[in-house]
Amino acid sequence: MINAKEFVAAFAELQEKTNIPADVIIDALKQSLILAYQKKFQEKNANINAKARVDVDETNGSIRFYAQKDVIDKPDDNSYDSSYEILLSDAKK
Repeated sequence: MINAKEFVAAFAELQEKTNIPADVIIDALKQSLILAYQKKFQEKNANINAKARVDVDETNGSIRFYAQKDVIDKPDDNSYDSSYEILLSDAKK
């Protein structure tokens, strides 16, 4: 696993060697992580469209990944799945 310092150095080197703008590299990284998450998620739940958001800070190397869930008031007949849904009462916490 790469640490934050190595990530920042690799990011700077990639920018320098390719002349690709930072925002383009960051966007490609974000999209790649989201697509990998969706692929992994859909292997288990083929009918569900997994939603996520990724934040990348190229200055300190932090990457934050957020799974976006559907907020529901009450589960329908044992169909509640916490992997893509969250109860309204829990979302308010």
